[in-house]
Amino acid sequence: MLVLNGKYHVQPNKKLTILPEVKILPKGTLQSDINALSAECVANGQTAVQVMTQHGLMYGTLVEKKPLQLRLWQFEGHLFFPDKIHNLST
Repeated sequence: MLVLNGKYHVQPNKKLTILPEVKILPKGTLQSDINALSAECVANGQTAVQVMTQHGLMYGTLVEKKPLQLRLWQFEGHLFFPDKIHNLST
């Protein structure tokens, strides 16, 4: 599991999108996180992550989405709260 060190903003549906190609990274987004995500996704196509968000600690899987016509290269996935992990394992 990859631990991201930045603080990221998730959408109300718990979807996280990280756009690495923008000129100025959004507040809380770290270049070191983008580099780590790139390396993991090259090897596996996706990666499990631990992320600090505006709601606190969350987990999920991010997938690399290659650019198409008007869409930028991005990492995208849905997150969940840690208590879900405990509930799933019991």
